[in-house]
Amino acid sequence: MFIVKRLALLLLLLLFVAGCGDDESTTSPTTNHLSQGWSLYESGDYAEAITSFVAALESDPANTSAFNGLGWTWTKIGNMELGRDEFQRAIDNGMTTADPYAGIAFASMDIAPADFNGAISSALAALEITSDWSFSHKTSIDWRDIRLVLAQSYFAIHNYDLANEQVVALDGTAQVSEADLMQEITRLNDLYAG
Repeated sequence: MFIVKRLALLLLLLLFVAGCGDDESTTSPTTNHLSQGWSLYESGDYAEAITSFVAALESDPANTSAFNGLGWTWTKIGNMELGRDEFQRAIDNGMTTADPYAGIAFASMDIAPADFNGAISSALAALEITSDWSFSHKTSIDWRDIRLVLAQSYFAIHNYDLANEQVVALDGTAQVSEADLMQEITRLNDLYAG
């Protein structure tokens, strides 16, 4: 009986020790791919970031964070259409943060031809979710950039009153003439653009 108790105790001890190491099995493959993707994005290795986000989607085909990561990465390398599509997939799959809405706003401004109305509706949605939004993977991109998108988009569709409202929200000075308003928006863009 004594030997059985010692063996049972030894077996329990071995199981405990085996469970105390750096066991990566407690972190899902999706989580690992997402972490790696964002690290690669932040370091500027966009091609590898895309590979990691795609791998996350292979593990979890509806992962909103992976779609969001792809959206930011595609837009960073200049493919606004793909970026906008990935942001929309994040939203369609249930992402409720401001990130994909802000991403759509930025992509809509830079897509050819620019979609100013799409930029406006997405920017307003982002600010409604979080009025003091900041992109966690590059904090220099924040609510000011969203307000700049609104000012530029309203100006482009000739809604100068709403463009001026955004200028004032950015601590700029409202302008009477179109030329002065454009100059003030440009000044604010140089000051705040992330």
